[in-house]
Order: sequence, then structure tokens, then C-alpha cells
Amino acid sequence: MQELFLVQKNKKNLANQVFQVINTINQNLENCNYSTNELYQMLIYQRIVAPTKQKEFEKIIRFGVREGLIDKKKLYSRKIKERKLPNFFTKEELVKFFSNMPDVRTAIACFIAVTSGLRISEVTRLRITDLDFNNETVKIVQSKGYKDGFSPFLKENHSTIKKWIEYSKAEDYLFESNSSRSMATLDEPHISAKTIRDGFNAALKLSCLDKEDDRYRTGRKKKTFHSLRHTFATHHLGNGVSPAIVKKAMRHEKMDTTVNVYGHITDSV
Repeated sequence: MQELFLVQKNKKNLANQVFQVINTINQNLENCNYSTNELYQMLIYQRIVAPTKQKEFEKIIRFGVREGLIDKKKLYSRKIKERKLPNFFTKEELVKFFSNMPDVRTAIACFIAVTSGLRISEVTRLRITDLDFNNETVKIVQSKGYKDGFSPFLKENHSTIKKWIEYSKAEDYLFESNSSRSMATLDEPHISAKTIRDGFNAALKLSCLDKEDDRYRTGRKKKTFHSLRHTFATHHLGNGVSPAIVKKAMRHEKMDTTVNVYGHITDSV
């Protein structure tokens, strides 16, 4: 039989190898509980398994648990959750980004996202009647978690949006779908997220801000449309706005979300 798991090459067959691994696992679990990854490292050190056979080792663990040969209660998960800082635009990057817009529609969509802290789905579904010019708020209907809320719509931004409404001749939705080429909004009155995202990515490329950060295990884009929302929160906190006010503007349920996600990067803004 082909040697799949063990470093040693004097075993007669695969079954013997599997049961040797299970026996060694149980010996290690006698006095202490371990995670699958910890057991794998221990058995590599004990020269029971090869350092390149983690997937096969995990299959043995699952087999042992399923057949009652390994006590599942003695295993626990110890997954390491990556902590990634939110990507945001610096002031210099924003100037560069907005100087390279492929079209007016993309510019306005990005403008209202970064000035009101909106998600892309919220931008695409905005109605003109959601914009309260008197109270300086924008109404968000059925957003994340199917919740309604309000975000800021500051007076200094009103003229830009009014010019867009006049230019686009919008009557209902701020971004109507008549100029959208996406099948996603074929029967929708508003533009699709894909159309907005495509315009955003085009502006990133023109601004040379579209590079991936290869230091992450799976790669990571340095900027996405959601980075505009991150930018809204980061810059306001960095300018001394109360976390309580930013929490309300971002429509976070808990203060911990606002502080933990954005509070530790405001010094760099």
C-alpha cells in the first residue's frame, strides 16, 4: 500500500497506519484536550505523520469520531480568526480617486456613499424622497438586517445632489435603471450594484489604487466600494467627532462595533 500518512516506511498497509494514528491521538488526549491542528503538530513531532499530510490527518480525525474511536468531547476548535483593518481612503487618495471618474453617475454614487456612510445596496435603492434637505438626513429603507434608519445628509452636499437630479432627470430613484446594462435590474426601477461597482473599479484603476495586498494569505484588494463607508467613519472619528455620533450615523447596534473597528486607526488619518 502507498504510504500516505506516516514518515516511517515499514508499515504493511494503510489500515495499520490509520489505526496507529488513532491510537496515538487517543494517548495524547488522555490527560488533556487538544484541537485538530495541535494534535497534527504533536504527531509530526512524534514522527507518526508527515508534515505535508494535514488533509489526510483531518480525514482520520473525522473517521475516528464517526466510528466512535476518538472521543469528540476531547477535541475542540481553535481556529485563528484573521483581524483585518478596514480599508479606507486617505484625503490624498480621495482627491486622486474623484479626479479619475469614468462618468458622472459613478462619481455621484461614490460621493453620497463617502459623505453619508452608505453601503452600495443603500446607494442603488435611494429614492429622491429619501433625501430630507431640511433636516439634513437621508432615509435608509430595509438595509442590512432588513432595518430602516437615517444617515447624515449635510447641507454642503445638497447642491451636488440637486445638480445630479436635474442633470439625470431622475423622477423616482436617484439612480434609475434606464441606463443600466445589468440583467440584475432588468425588471427593477433602480440601477444595479454591479453597474455601480464596475464604475468604482474603473475609477480605482485609473487612479492606480486597484492593487492587491499580497501579504494576506488569500490576497486582498486594497479598496472596495465599502471602503467609502469605512472612510466616512474613519475620517469623522479622526476629526474628533464623538464615537456616539459616528455610531448613530453608521447605524451600528453596539458602540463596540464602532470603536473596535475604527477607533484604532484614527490616529493615521
